[in-house]
Amino acid sequence: MEFYAVSDIGKCRTENQDTYGSVGEGRIFFATVCDGMGGAAAGKQAAETACEQILGVISEHFAREKDGRSPKPLTAYESKRLLRQALDLANDAVYLASQKDKALHGMGTTVAATLFYYGKAYMMHVGDSRVYRYRNGFLERMTSDHSLVQTMVDEGKLTEEQARVHPSRNVITRAVGVGEQIAADYRTEELHAGDLYLLCSDGLTGMVSDERIEEILSAPKTVRAKANALLSAALSEGGEDNVTIALIECGEDDVYSVWEALTDVRTEDITAPYVADASNAEIKSGRGDIE
Repeated sequence: MEFYAVSDIGKCRTENQDTYGSVGEGRIFFATVCDGMGGAAAGKQAAETACEQILGVISEHFAREKDGRSPKPLTAYESKRLLRQALDLANDAVYLASQKDKALHGMGTTVAATLFYYGKAYMMHVGDSRVYRYRNGFLERMTSDHSLVQTMVDEGKLTEEQARVHPSRNVITRAVGVGEQIAADYRTEELHAGDLYLLCSDGLTGMVSDERIEEILSAPKTVRAKANALLSAALSEGGEDNVTIALIECGEDDVYSVWEALTDVRTEDITAPYVADASNAEIKSGRGDIE
């Protein structure tokens, strides 16, 4: 996997409340983007807390596989359960912090995350941060926003173009940490060599159309150059919000799965307490300049 991410405060905000993080290498890799909400320092704390907790769970499992404590790879069901456990822990941490401090009450964060695991991409999201896949010249949105305007689009009341400029475009209908429980959407896809996955906050998609994103990703440039080009596009269109972009490109070795014979027929939802360690993860927030 080739990974590059960048985050910028934008042109109108006084603080960057976006956070991103990653852990892993090769056929086992994980990345996430979180966009905090809640005003003042609350949004930043919510995003950083959720990112740290999620990366802790994933990082701990990766360490268990590396040192042999988990001798066999996860099935599809177990991979999704791992993401669910990570999200539950993040939700608990943000929610409990908001209950202990009145200044943090009501804070929350979006989450867009993807686990790249032996030839598959396991996606999870809450809120209006997105996951896209660019494959063979075409960009596909892999997530559907949990937002008021997306609901209106789904109901035929708005077009996608109208939604991007609607006065209520920043109203989200789900966020991590605003309640005792959280529901996320999940999606699983097979990886192909050359796939380019984009995780981003709405600071990008609120400024730059999907068509323009596709055009930028189609350019024969490095992953780093493409990420910075996306950031430049968002800023040139006004940079009204914090902008965070994470790009992951899959190579030939990343898509071959030696565990294809493993199957999983379980469908029930299982959650369990999880104690996590994020010492091996990279967490970034508030990075500013284009490189």
